[in-house]
Amino acid sequence: MRFQRDQVKILRECCPNHFVTHNLMGLAPMLNYFDLSEDLDFVAWDNYPVRNEKDTPYEAAAAADLMRGMKRKNFWIMEQTAGPAGWGSFGRNPKPGEIRKVAYQQLAHGCDGQVWFRWRTCTAGREQYWHGLLGHDGKPLRRYREAAQTAGEYHQLWPELSGTTVKSRVAFLYDYDSLWALQIQPGFSRNSYQEAMTRYYRAFFRAGINVDMISAQGPFDEYDILLAPDMYVLPDTLATKLDAFVTNGGILLTDCRAGVKDEWNLCHERTLPGLLGDCLGITIEEYGSLEHPDGSTEIAVKGTGELEGNFTAHLYTDWLTPTTAEVLAGYAGEWSLVPFAAATRNIHGKGWGYYVGTVVKEEGFYDALVAELLSKADLYPVVSPPLGVESSIREDGDRRYLFLINHSEKEQAVSVPAGGMELISGRAIGTQIKLERFGVAVIRLNVAVPQENNP
Repeated sequence: MRFQRDQVKILRECCPNHFVTHNLMGLAPMLNYFDLSEDLDFVAWDNYPVRNEKDTPYEAAAAADLMRGMKRKNFWIMEQTAGPAGWGSFGRNPKPGEIRKVAYQQLAHGCDGQVWFRWRTCTAGREQYWHGLLGHDGKPLRRYREAAQTAGEYHQLWPELSGTTVKSRVAFLYDYDSLWALQIQPGFSRNSYQEAMTRYYRAFFRAGINVDMISAQGPFDEYDILLAPDMYVLPDTLATKLDAFVTNGGILLTDCRAGVKDEWNLCHERTLPGLLGDCLGITIEEYGSLEHPDGSTEIAVKGTGELEGNFTAHLYTDWLTPTTAEVLAGYAGEWSLVPFAAATRNIHGKGWGYYVGTVVKEEGFYDALVAELLSKADLYPVVSPPLGVESSIREDGDRRYLFLINHSEKEQAVSVPAGGMELISGRAIGTQIKLERFGVAVIRLNVAVPQENNP
């Protein structure tokens, strides 16, 4: 950070009218990007989702939200997928339509400038196999034509989109201290800070709700829902802020291993969850790993009410005892855990505190939990996208634009609010729009369409 600050100081003296940015690496865990971004005018990052088959739609979206959260403003892409990437060997070639939909995903999450890397594939050096829009032959072929189409559409859209951003009422607290502490000492096997975050992030993604990724330092007053998964390092100052957030009407969700350590990486000398005990209405006197030398244990979870269903706990359990909290899910089958809760909710002041004391295998559990949080906050998506379709909204005042991105290789139909205009095609639409494989749409919403925080 100090090295960058020295360079930024020199640049500002020599080039006072130029912006200063830096290309970060999304969810890369090595540096605290909140600290690194302080001296920048805006954040930029490098986006290569085609290299990661498993998490293409989710990870790139989460990274974009984190980059936007660094300074709570729009960002740029300094390097974006242009072809097969690699050094000694290269990965797969983007399929027809992928270069365009990758670009639109970032635009939908608040990106205001995008640079493909690279223009022409280099003929010498370490990155001979880091392919550009043009191959080694320099001919404007399929990837070039797709990029040219995307750039032309961006020029067409920009008079409408200029000045807009993503405005969310839901925020994840992205905490590098907890991330690093869990890398050193995960507590239970396969405990990962980013995996914990992703379980909930994907559920919001599937629900069609935009989220922010912000520093645990706050402020929190513009949000209705805060999520603090795996908040292993919990200074007293932050615990007090979170308690006040709930007391004043906010909704907080946290989970396994919350509040174990202070900012010096020392274990709190308190029964878990420490200073969040009143807010969450629980106490955790014991806990245990479900990973043993002779194999993993899975335990049945029975949800009730809004979480009704049969689920599976694995990896870890808190021996969770409600004090004032209501039980949303409990254990079944394993006699030693039957007396304890798996998930709870607690009314505290004007708000609600939720706690999940295990890792659940089924995505449906997290979908139901997120639906419960949204209902309590009176938040509703503008569209409910089918699986494989992403939705996001950029807005400014009365201007609201709905982005739909089809990450699947099949045509998808999406129900949308009536009276909108699809801006890429220039066509008015009814109550449904069809997206081709890897297709995208940008819809100017009628101002009469209700906001996300109205039913």
